[in-house]
Parts: sequence; C-alpha cells; structure tokens
Amino acid sequence: MKSKTLFSLVLFLFICLSNQLQAQYNMAAVNQIHMQHFQNMQMNMAMNAAMRKNANLLNNPKQTYKAVFPDGSTKIFRSKIMFDDQNKSYLVYEDKKYKKGDSLRLQKIHPAMTQYISKLGEQQEELIKGLPADSCWMFKSVSGKVNAYSFLPEIYEVHLGYLKWLQKENGPLEKVDEATMRELFKDDAQALAMLDKKKYFEALTRYNKNSKKQSGH
Repeated sequence: MKSKTLFSLVLFLFICLSNQLQAQYNMAAVNQIHMQHFQNMQMNMAMNAAMRKNANLLNNPKQTYKAVFPDGSTKIFRSKIMFDDQNKSYLVYEDKKYKKGDSLRLQKIHPAMTQYISKLGEQQEELIKGLPADSCWMFKSVSGKVNAYSFLPEIYEVHLGYLKWLQKENGPLEKVDEATMRELFKDDAQALAMLDKKKYFEALTRYNKNSKKQSGH
C-alpha cells in the first residue's frame, strides 16, 4: 500500500515538473520569437537610417529630372531624390502656377506614380534612366555579366555605397552583400581574392572584365 502511495506521489511530482518545464520551454520559445522580431525591427530601422544617411553623404544634388507617367505625360523639373521616414524615395515637383504657401505648389512624385524617370544633361539629353521599384527608382550603375543597380543616379564616381542590387545576366535581383557576391563570383578566382581583401566594388568590376574577356567581346 505504501509503495503504491509513494509511486503515485512520485508520478504526480514528475507530471507537475514536466508540465512546469514544458511551460518554461514554451515561454522561452515565445520570448525568443519576440526577441528575434525585435532584433529584425531594429536591424531594418538601422538599415533605413543608414540608407538615408548614405543618401546625404553620397552625390545627390538638386538636378534636372524628367518624370514619365503611365499615361505618357511628362514633367521636367529640378529636384533632389528625397527619402521619407520609411526610406521611400520621392521627387518634389514645384508647380509654379500655384502661389507659395499653397499646398499644391510642392508635389511629391513617388516611384509607383511613374513609368520611369531620367536624369537629364545640359542639352536635356537622358543620361541615366530610373525604373520604379517598391520603394525607390532603380538606376543601372554598372553593366556587365553582373549588373549593379543604385537608388541614386550617379554615373561618374560610382562605388559600392551607391549600389543596392546585383543581377547576374537575366537572373533575379539580389541584395548587395559579401555572401551574395561570393556566390555570383564563385567561378572567378581573381574576383574572390578581391573579396577576401574587402575590395567589393573592385571585385565586381574585375568579374565583369574577366567575363567580357572570356566571351571574346
């Protein structure tokens, strides 16, 4: 009788302890999910802030743009590429038919509103075209077997800080980071050696140069 009572007590304590441990495990898992979500939010906020900071540090002067809209209409005006708190690009068109202080005088033009935009030269020629993406315009800054796209229309002094996406031939757009570059350049020992030295932009240009040589063009 005593042994049965003791066994029942031990079994009861074991079940209670198991339930407590399971509850603690579940709580730890929930906390881990919340922590990961919080860390992801912090990382995204940091990346957004960094991109806005980069846009200020990189060459992004007020210049002449042509915006082409889906209905075929166009506007030519001067603006910087601006960024809002959610890291979304826009241009500012000043419609001078409205008086200063009128809410319609300064109009924001977002990527989704356009078919494309172009940076214009002194003779109103198109220097570089930007296609609308989710949050900005995509400007092709580097051409080759691996194309590189920027969120700013720089064409003369391009370096890694301008680049946001890479695209190998007709493949998908991929984010610019070392892991992506290693995968894209894995068949080129010279480009990989430059990545080892943290020379990322040089690795990209070297890869394209070597690919052009191999193709005979």
